[in-house]
Amino acid sequence: MSYLADVMTWFPSFLARLRTWRLAVLYLCYALPGGCFLLVATPPFQTPDAANHFFRATQVAQGGWLAKSFSGTSGGPIDDGASDFAAIFDPIAHHPEVKLTTSMNERGRLIRWSGENRAAEFPNTAIYPAYGYAPQALAIAFGRAFNASVRATYVAACAAGLLGSVALTAWAIALARRTALALFAIASLPCTAMLFSSVSQDATVVPLCFLLIAFADRSIDEGVPVSPRALVLMALGCGLVVSARPPYAGLLLLMFAPGLRIDATRYAFVRRLVWFGATAAAAAFAALFFSRAGWAPVAPPRSLGGQLDYLSHAPLQIVHIVIATLNAYGGFYFASFVGVLGWLDASFRHGYYTLAMLMFAALALASALPADVQRASRAADRGAAVAVFAVSTAMIFGSLYLTWTPVGNAVVEGVQGRYFLALAPLLALAMPAPAARGSRNLSVQGRSARGARALCVVIVLAFPFVTFIELVDLILHRYYL
Repeated sequence: MSYLADVMTWFPSFLARLRTWRLAVLYLCYALPGGCFLLVATPPFQTPDAANHFFRATQVAQGGWLAKSFSGTSGGPIDDGASDFAAIFDPIAHHPEVKLTTSMNERGRLIRWSGENRAAEFPNTAIYPAYGYAPQALAIAFGRAFNASVRATYVAACAAGLLGSVALTAWAIALARRTALALFAIASLPCTAMLFSSVSQDATVVPLCFLLIAFADRSIDEGVPVSPRALVLMALGCGLVVSARPPYAGLLLLMFAPGLRIDATRYAFVRRLVWFGATAAAAAFAALFFSRAGWAPVAPPRSLGGQLDYLSHAPLQIVHIVIATLNAYGGFYFASFVGVLGWLDASFRHGYYTLAMLMFAALALASALPADVQRASRAADRGAAVAVFAVSTAMIFGSLYLTWTPVGNAVVEGVQGRYFLALAPLLALAMPAPAARGSRNLSVQGRSARGARALCVVIVLAFPFVTFIELVDLILHRYYL
């Protein structure tokens, strides 16, 4: 009887994994062609801060793990070829009327790695940890070693980031349960595809966040105690993410989700606290270690001290700032979350964003309806997911208000929708979905709910096909026609 009970417990788990693996394979079928198209068709450095990310990755590839501060800015010496190559394509950024020309392409192909270094400024990426650029830096190191052109090296770096990020994301989808469909939908958005196919630390950070959320999701759903090895790997992943993106520190609160079983003894809460404290301390140390060397003071009218002084004298302004910010930029946050490509100068047609809203509505409904082989979610675990999302969101807005927004400004400046891609799958964990009942004795209401969920899933799975068609049209018109 015990053996039979074990089989009855294992078999639903096996079915759930089989379904999520199919979803992961479907994601690969969408992500790899779309990412390769963006990699080849998008001119170099036509994503936010692309040149500075490339400079930082080049610095790491040359052995410069720490950036340097100089003359009120920061960066460091990098090969002349990187700077010369980036300068060719700079006129395209922020200018929708400027297209890629044959002359740009020809000049770009001629530039080689010179072996001579020149001081370059990249203050907004100089503070990032070197390991966030590991795939791209490795590709750049190989390109320089084999005397490849800078353009070929740049493409190789983008390809390394694309393959690594897509592989990690597919793994996350296959691992997940309640969040699998949300991970698929968010990872298939054009904004995510843009980040994954560029030289950016987001190609490492975002899929690692997906993987952490998926692991917590599966562990909560299965109710199996987390092994010490898994705890160490989870701590390592959280440490990498939080040290690279400190506002994502809310992810550390996942450890306090009651459904995440740490220990059956009375010391479980103590182990959670120790894990949280040690991971947070390690991440803070790494973030300070890398950012201190490359930190550049913010220029007026921005001032960290001035902003803190302003808020201390008018703390109730925070409520007004939140409301004013959402009124001013709410539409932009949604559009840039779905995808405003280039340097925020390549928008899709309005109808595409409307379809995206419908897709997200279908995703929310599918997440709220019972799925096959799924346990009922507990209020405490849903609350933990909401807390993680809320804390990280507050830290994103708070950090940009303090460091990027002019003192006393009525709205928060600098926030973009892409900052929330890594956190959005948490909302699927917050949905109050009940457990699915067996296939026998289904009521009419139960069959209707199952049919509605199936229709919603089909809508979500079909949306990336629409995205690919719109993506090709957008890139061609923005950069070539």
